Formats: sequence, C-alpha cells, structure tokens
Amino acid sequence: MGKLKEMRPGEIIFSIVQYVMLIGASLVAVTPVIVCVFTAFKTDTEYQAPPR
Repeated sequence: MGKLKEMRPGEIIFSIVQYVMLIGASLVAVTPVIVCVFTAFKTDTEYQAPPR
C-alpha cells in the first residue's frame, strides 16, 4: 500500500465542490427517468386527470 497523499485545504475544498456538483448533475439527469417510470405505472384515468 502506498502512502496517503497529504492534501492542502484548497484541494480539499475543490474536491468537495466537485463531488457536490457531480451529485447535483446526477440528480438532474436521473429525475426525468424516474418521472417516466412513475408515469408508466399510472392508469389512464390518473394520467388524464389534472394535477392537484
């Protein structure tokens, strides 16, 4: 096993920001798929009803 790399505070903050942005982008990309899956299981009556 290698030594752990010591990171400077700026690198740590940059890594955190990177991961937060990746998680946000993942949620934005996955949300339409989830909506489509839930819509696929609706009945015709539920699909045609106006939103509450």
